Amino acid sequence: LAESDLNVRESVGYVAESPEADKICKNCRFYQPDKFEGACGGCQLFVNGAVAPGGYCKSWAAQA
Repeated sequence: LAESDLNVRESVGYVAESPEADKICKNCRFYQPDKFEGACGGCQLFVNGAVAPGGYCKSWAAQA
């Protein structure tokens, strides 16, 4: 990832493994499960790069 992409992730506190079991990327409204092949998905907040389904960031929001 480019430095600018890493900076965005850092600014929202993204981590690949959530410290809160009930708040994970997979159940976040911004998660895009089919954006990439394989186990990881995408995030509407990140232009580039995949996110782990069990990840977390400060922008986590429950699915509607």
